[in-house]
Amino acid sequence: EVNTGLRIRRLHEQGVISSSFFQEIDYAFDFLICLQFRSQIRALQTQKQLSHSINMDELAGTEINTLKTIFAEINTFQSKLKHDFSISE
Repeated sequence: EVNTGLRIRRLHEQGVISSSFFQEIDYAFDFLICLQFRSQIRALQTQKQLSHSINMDELAGTEINTLKTIFAEINTFQSKLKHDFSISE
């Protein structure tokens, strides 16, 4: 798969990741995409150059806390994949 969301779904379908972990990582991915999309809309509205960056000053406290949780989940996910597929750094 070329789409990240579909790759994660395939890992779940093949039993590589559990249903609960899939739901967490799928939510995390969607959350990040929504933040990026919202940031790009603001850039368009203010005629700034589009980028994939998110201005942390524009986020609410709950969004920042959610980001911290998501980054921890991503780290866990990467470690699991490295272990399961014998990937060295």
